[in-house]
Amino acid sequence: METINLFFVCGILGAIAIVGAYFLIQLEIYAAEHIVTLSLNLGGAFLVLISLYDGFNLGSLVIQLVWIVIGLAGLYKKLQPRRA
Repeated sequence: METINLFFVCGILGAIAIVGAYFLIQLEIYAAEHIVTLSLNLGGAFLVLISLYDGFNLGSLVIQLVWIVIGLAGLYKKLQPRRA
């Protein structure tokens, strides 16, 4: 049985954040480029990344790093001033 510690909780909360963002997009509550969904995806990826300290998995590390880069790129684009 998995030991419940801070890393375990981070992994669960991260997964909930990522799936929650996808859920909000699918129900068309928020668009994929909305700050809420971008933040949930980015925050979720960071939380899952933290959880890997306790139970390393290379595949999960790679996907979380890619997810973080995508999230940062999306936030960067979102926060850029709009051109007239």
